[in-house]
Amino acid sequence: MSVFPRKSRFRRRGKRCYELSFRTLFDLADAGKADGVTLVHGTVLSPVSGVPIAHAWLESEDEAYDAVTHKTMPITQYVAEHGAVAERRYSFEEVRKMVTTEHYGPWHGPA
Repeated sequence: MSVFPRKSRFRRRGKRCYELSFRTLFDLADAGKADGVTLVHGTVLSPVSGVPIAHAWLESEDEAYDAVTHKTMPITQYVAEHGAVAERRYSFEEVRKMVTTEHYGPWHGPA
């Protein structure tokens, strides 16, 4: 059974991947479901231009959750469909420490 939400509490999700992934991870933590969930910062291919764009998503075991599209799928499928390339993965404990940065990401330099 997936740890990711079946319903999204967020509206107007476009261009908010870092914020919504961050908030969803904290929602999972509040529900006691954040163990093994990783926040990923990387790139996906733009559905419009095909050019890599900065993006954030969540992973747990073999699932990926995209907070912008509100879709959960196997990581291998997510990578294949979106051309996803992970540049940095953060555990919940690492993300909790990033609250002091006062922004949702990305927190790493260029790959």
